[in-house]
Amino acid sequence: MWDGARTGGVPVIYATVSVNGVPPRRDHRDDTRREERGTGRADPAGRRFPPDDESLFVVRARHSIFYETPLGHLLSRLGADHVVLCGQVTEQCVLYSALDAHIRQLRVSVPEDAVAPIHRDLARSRCA
Repeated sequence: MWDGARTGGVPVIYATVSVNGVPPRRDHRDDTRREERGTGRADPAGRRFPPDDESLFVVRARHSIFYETPLGHLLSRLGADHVVLCGQVTEQCVLYSALDAHIRQLRVSVPEDAVAPIHRDLARSRCA
């Protein structure tokens, strides 16, 4: 999936966060690497799908990747109508982001093998 997106010209966008109070750096790839080391949880997106020179970044401060970020505008400018969400924590950040994408009338996919839950039973919930 990941390599297909990149070779197919599909934009790959990372939503980075400040880790342990450290503000984002100019090269956000460093933030993704720090997130991997700092969380203590498996990060399937960060480790298996590392950013490359073509990756785009938005900085987020809350659970949803849309909350007070330019992501909605960026997706609109790219002509996107479908988002594939990967990352951690499935029952929090991924869920809130999926709901926000849905209210923006975007189609949403969440591959099970590209997310990491805190509680497996909560992560298995499905939305119709």
